[in-house]
Amino acid sequence: MVDVSDAEVTGPAAADASGVVPGLYWGVRDSFLRYVLGNPDGQLYGDDGVETDGDGMFRFPLRTLERTGASWRIAFGGEVRFSAHFGMLDVVLRHPVVELHETGGLLSVEGAGGVLPIVRVERAEPVLVDESWLVFPPLSTTLTPEGVAVFGDVYAAGTAFDDIRIALPADALPEEQ
Repeated sequence: MVDVSDAEVTGPAAADASGVVPGLYWGVRDSFLRYVLGNPDGQLYGDDGVETDGDGMFRFPLRTLERTGASWRIAFGGEVRFSAHFGMLDVVLRHPVVELHETGGLLSVEGAGGVLPIVRVERAEPVLVDESWLVFPPLSTTLTPEGVAVFGDVYAAGTAFDDIRIALPADALPEEQ
């Protein structure tokens, strides 16, 4: 396991010459984001290193990375909170973890009841970019039964959510075990 959580965060993460910044990139679900921000009291907050491009894409910072054969476990820091209806809608996505196996994977978040798998993730192999980065192509996601409650029982299990993208520094990749 490679732990990168002790790195000091002093502002937006620096990109290298290729423009890549390590992390999990996810817009969650465009219609959900528009719904929250369309409410008179709708707000969203990013904390603990989460950045946004201002257009609905969040970047969660890389914390740890494990790889065993074809399986990956990639943990990210930070949290995003969506709030509306005077707190009646309150969705927190904290410390996401992506686990990928040969046939697919899950994206889980920490919640009040523990760790919850909120979306299923399509499997794909990362691509080496500029000899410095491993970048997963867009990975499609669908809501899990556990994720239904996280989003207020509005979306059914199997509903498509936004694709995720993952960028990893190639030198942080642990040796295959």
